[in-house]
Amino acid sequence: MYHPTSTDWAAATPSGASAPALNVLVVTSNGDLRERITTCLCAHDCGAVGLSDMPATSRLQAEGWNLLVLDVQLDGPERLRRIRMETDISVIMIARAGSDDVDCVTGLELGADDFLKEPLDPRELVARARAILRRQGSRRQSSRRQGATHPLPLEYPRAGWRFMGWELRHRIHTLKDPSGQIVKLSRNEFALLNAFLESPRRALSRVQLLRASRPHDDISDRSIDGQILRLRRKLQSPLSPPQMIKTHRGIGYVLDADVDPLF
Repeated sequence: MYHPTSTDWAAATPSGASAPALNVLVVTSNGDLRERITTCLCAHDCGAVGLSDMPATSRLQAEGWNLLVLDVQLDGPERLRRIRMETDISVIMIARAGSDDVDCVTGLELGADDFLKEPLDPRELVARARAILRRQGSRRQSSRRQGATHPLPLEYPRAGWRFMGWELRHRIHTLKDPSGQIVKLSRNEFALLNAFLESPRRALSRVQLLRASRPHDDISDRSIDGQILRLRRKLQSPLSPPQMIKTHRGIGYVLDADVDPLF
């Protein structure tokens, strides 16, 4: 098993070249690990700050963080679930040595962008953080190039959709459940649900859904599975069928619901 030393962390520090800035929030109760990670990232021209506990979710985007390194021991999966309900921040989760692999699977299903186990290889951490930075940079460049034809937030051709007592309203970007309560959706989840509503009872592949919800992301089409899982949970209601989004074996997913447009 690899055991990084202080020399290894120093060796991961670049001698001259600088990477584009990445604002990283490192949250772990392990003070030594927190210091090593933040020091290494700062040496790579990243704005890294370490905390011993998770701040309020509203602070993540308000303070400009674009990457969160989160310790799974700090009730990581539950915290990640709340983060994914309210933000699109990229997340790398860290599991302690000897932890169960189920933590990794759960983290990825809930929307973690990456997962690492201790002892951490500093070079791998930096490489994965840079990979996330490149994807974010690619998204921003694509958004600027496509800005004239694909403004953000997306412009939709109709006011919204009504389905099984639910309402998705495009102009005010809201989803109401059958009881009239607002359900919070991230921008990607909103676009994903809209893709299903445009093609009800039609099987859609992972690639189709990924292009509809995250057109500028350079990520694997399997990542859509975690996004579907989160959307399914948000569409749960006592007044709705137990599962409107169903798996279509060998193809992808299908929305099993009657849908009417709102004008």
